[in-house]
Amino acid sequence: MGEHYETQDVINVSFSCVCMIAMIVISVVVDQKVQTLTSQKIEAEMKTETNRLSLDINGWMLGKAQIVESLSALMKQGVGAEVTPEYLNQVLFTAGNEGSVSDVYVGTTEGEMIDGSLWVPGAGYDPRTRPWYQAAEQSDDVVFTDAYLDMVTGKWAISVAHSIRNDKEDLQGVLAMDILLDTITEKIAVQQFGNTGYAMLLDAKGVIIAHKDSTLLNTNLSDIKGLEDVAAKIATQDEGFVEYEYDGVSKIMFFSKMLSTSWVVAVMIYQMHLCK
Repeated sequence: MGEHYETQDVINVSFSCVCMIAMIVISVVVDQKVQTLTSQKIEAEMKTETNRLSLDINGWMLGKAQIVESLSALMKQGVGAEVTPEYLNQVLFTAGNEGSVSDVYVGTTEGEMIDGSLWVPGAGYDPRTRPWYQAAEQSDDVVFTDAYLDMVTGKWAISVAHSIRNDKEDLQGVLAMDILLDTITEKIAVQQFGNTGYAMLLDAKGVIIAHKDSTLLNTNLSDIKGLEDVAAKIATQDEGFVEYEYDGVSKIMFFSKMLSTSWVVAVMIYQMHLCK
């Protein structure tokens, strides 16, 4: 009889152990499944947020580009006497441009500079040697320059330029507009994703032109220690996820390239929050 009870006890203990192991296995599997679903949900939200930002910024930039293209089309018969600094000054201070555009100007094929901010260039200034002129001269489309520090305002800006051509496609000059990056930076800086997520904007060469940390502006991502591989992946893909470590913190990023400018919008989040 005693042996019977001992055998039964062994069976009960064994059964309990099997049940416990099964519960642990099920718990681990369920936990992993939940974590996977949570990670997929967060990654999907990151992608959605990045694409939304990309469309927002792209639309804003295209609006400025359309102004430049329309103004240049009005001058296709030539940069006549009516195109004066005062005329361009009126364009500069329209409601849509105020606060985001610092200058509107024309450089002619003769080397004359007509500036809407009423800036008078020095005697040696030749617009034909400037990057905005040369880029537009070689293109039929609106061109966007790299970011630079605007001498007049002391703020970061880019130039949007378009060639002025007659019906025979002969070059008459180039019209350009200086756009302050404050508006774009504000759009990026206020973005939050969870407790740790944030966004940034890179130009076509990988230079940071909008970031919550202003000290990183005009820095190429590939020049930041630890982010070389991230920069390389962004340079070769139109969009995607990348995991990386920066300042001892593991992060995940989703990036997407804007079609009109080849700029890149990216959203980052601490990787530890993917499972929470």
